[in-house]
Amino acid sequence: MKFVLILYVCSMTSGQCPGSSYMPFEFNSHLDCVLAGYVYSHKTVLELDKDLVNRDKLAVKFECKPIPTI
Repeated sequence: MKFVLILYVCSMTSGQCPGSSYMPFEFNSHLDCVLAGYVYSHKTVLELDKDLVNRDKLAVKFECKPIPTI
């Protein structure tokens, strides 16, 4: 089974996650997807505006969704 990684930028103050992005590749295992999730979450937070992260208490949440096989 293959997996796709979905990242959500969430506000810890409001509890809302208005944005999401799919990573443009598939992973061969859940483990590979989860490990990439931590890496891409870290990179995403570093790319965000620091003042915005602090003001809105932003964090990245992610999930690995299985891709249905035909």
